[in-house]
Amino acid sequence: MPTYVYIVLALIILIVGLRTFLRRHSFPKPVQNGLEGTAHVVAVHRPGRPSGNHISGLCVMDVVLEAPGIPATAAQYSEMIFVSVWPVPGMDLPASIDPADPKHFSLLWGQLRDRTRGADAASLLAAERNAKHDRR
Repeated sequence: MPTYVYIVLALIILIVGLRTFLRRHSFPKPVQNGLEGTAHVVAVHRPGRPSGNHISGLCVMDVVLEAPGIPATAAQYSEMIFVSVWPVPGMDLPASIDPADPKHFSLLWGQLRDRTRGADAASLLAAERNAKHDRR
């Protein structure tokens, strides 16, 4: 077969794979019969965001899961995620948590507020912290 046929096939496979990846990781499905809660990021094991021109990277982090009626549960998360939503310790992420097995959960990245810009994220976090202190 001519070389261009292999190139076209490789491009088709790449496009289908990328499309599948983006669909799966853009908006993960909530856990079936799961409760809406939060995952508090305690530690991110890969220091900083992936460097270079990466759009995603493997994120491994320790979280504490909380939802109404479920005791706080320590768990670990390990998935490929987009760099634009890369978590930092102290963040609270929206989660869907299985009440029967709290270590079975998914993070609802589609519900995460835009924190892609450092200065905007810092201002938002400061305002949230000040609002919490004002309510006390």
